[in-house]
Amino acid sequence: MASLAELARQHTDLGPDQIAHLQRLTRAWDLLADLSFADILLFGKVRDRTETFVILDQVRPTTGPTLYRHDRIGQIVSDDRPLLASAFAIGQVVDGGLLFRDESPRIRVLDIPVRHDGELIGVLSRQFSPDMQRAPGDLEIAYFTACRRLDRMVAEGAFPFAERADVDEMPRVGDGVLVIDPECRIEFVSPNARSTLVGLGYDGDLEGRSFAAIGLETPGIERGMARLSPGIDELEATDDSIALVYCLPLVESQCLTGGLVLVRDVTDLRRRDRLLMSKDASIAEIHHRVKNNLQTISSLLRLQGRRLTEPAAKQAIDESVRRIQSIAVVHEILSQDPGDAMPFADILRTLVRLVEEGLVGPTHPVEFHIDGDAGELRSDQSTQLAIVLTELLQNAVEHAFAAPGIGRGVVTIAMANDGEQVSVSVSDDGRGATPLATDSNGLGMTIVTTLVESELYGTVSYRPAGGPPDRPGTRVDITFPC
Repeated sequence: MASLAELARQHTDLGPDQIAHLQRLTRAWDLLADLSFADILLFGKVRDRTETFVILDQVRPTTGPTLYRHDRIGQIVSDDRPLLASAFAIGQVVDGGLLFRDESPRIRVLDIPVRHDGELIGVLSRQFSPDMQRAPGDLEIAYFTACRRLDRMVAEGAFPFAERADVDEMPRVGDGVLVIDPECRIEFVSPNARSTLVGLGYDGDLEGRSFAAIGLETPGIERGMARLSPGIDELEATDDSIALVYCLPLVESQCLTGGLVLVRDVTDLRRRDRLLMSKDASIAEIHHRVKNNLQTISSLLRLQGRRLTEPAAKQAIDESVRRIQSIAVVHEILSQDPGDAMPFADILRTLVRLVEEGLVGPTHPVEFHIDGDAGELRSDQSTQLAIVLTELLQNAVEHAFAAPGIGRGVVTIAMANDGEQVSVSVSDDGRGATPLATDSNGLGMTIVTTLVESELYGTVSYRPAGGPPDRPGTRVDITFPC
């Protein structure tokens, strides 16, 4: 199904700013549908065709039944909708009364012109069936009245607002509604809104009283009303009950006439958020302690290594220390951000620094270059890849540039992630592969092959890097699924 922007560009003469205004409208129009208990269709004028419109988008109410089980987006309508054309032509709200009387259910239509910067750019068509709706009471009348005020704002170009508070727990009409006057005095309270306020400890008569009079501190709403822009506040009671309050100023001819306030009890959501934050903090502390324990083990191994005199034993201890440190790097980053995924670029930079500090010196003058990015990887993938790269970097420094007189070397780590597969290559411009460097029976290469194939479910291959005969270099390619 084509998007609103695609349909507008294909069928209408609307410009980018006008399309953006319609997109803002459709992000906010669930409020209009819920207040009116009606389906709403957005029509755009088809270019070069008289009284012909295309349906750009539609929304169904959550407070009442829908007329349309199937989407009508993209349909072209013309001669059978004269009131739609009239609303677009005169730029005023047109109540079409009952249309399609011979059908069951009967459909009532109200067409609202949409303005942007003083220019008509579309029509909202509100459609519902009197046969399917309950008899109107105080709540329904208050909702309809508030909705008509918003209709006039749409026709004037004052709604939707350029600013919109965007939170996951945004209240809806079914959560609770208040209507207030310009001084924030309450004119109407829906039953659900009253229940939420009572849960916060605000009981008694609410109508006719201001927020301040009943003890509500709403600085966000007050600022929004003063600036003619949406405002949002969180109200918290002494028993940790929390409500989210979102206010839309009601404006007519650029003058404030009141506000529409949506209220939602978010106590359970906030408790869940606090529980998650507590768990995240606990997980971060665990990673921090694991990192500290690994560093302790590294220190003990270094002490042991200093007592050894056999070069092969000392080398084995040093290599073990670097492997442990590569794992500790991952836990250090996880202790700062305990999510399941982490940017591997942060880990790689630390690994390169560890190898530089431990191996690079006058006898091994090596530069490291990093190209590309592996993106975010799962913590288990990051741990395995960190160990693999530590082995490969150590192998390159110790073997590729070990020959006398070979001079300064360069090791390049190139990484890419296309969303399905991660590609990693480690290449050097050294003397080329030696039996020691690529011996599959060696511990280092055994670790690399085992981790890549068994843990990352990937492949690893070795080949010359393509340099001159005296320094052909070695390249190791690794690929594994994300």
